[in-house]
Amino acid sequence: MLLMGISLLDIFPFLRRFTPYLPAFLAKKIASAQGRNARPLIVGFLNGFMPCGPLQAMWIVVLASAHPLSGALSMLCFGAGTVPLMLALGSVVSILGKKYTEVVMKIGAVLVVVMGLSMLSQGFALGGWNSAKTDGKSVVT
Repeated sequence: MLLMGISLLDIFPFLRRFTPYLPAFLAKKIASAQGRNARPLIVGFLNGFMPCGPLQAMWIVVLASAHPLSGALSMLCFGAGTVPLMLALGSVVSILGKKYTEVVMKIGAVLVVVMGLSMLSQGFALGGWNSAKTDGKSVVT
């Protein structure tokens, strides 16, 4: 996430080589979809397969439930809970139009960097790499 956010900010252009892209066969299928309205629908369905932190956390909850029905219900509730936010974000971006698209992309990139740093910090903490200051001295626990 950190690399992707920095790449989106275009601070280091060489990082664009590490940007993940949709596989070519899926991109061709989406591009050849009949009708202009089919493309956002297809991309919306593919959105569920994106590796985002909250979704991965829900996968762990579902796996821990060890029951197909409760796992399916958990994922259904999670999906239903994200629909209003995704719909609102998509609506706001479409209302703003192309004039503000670059600003929205930069804000999104900054948020991705912040979330990447947060996840990195949490990963270090879970790995036991906490640093705490006591009496002015840095102590690694």
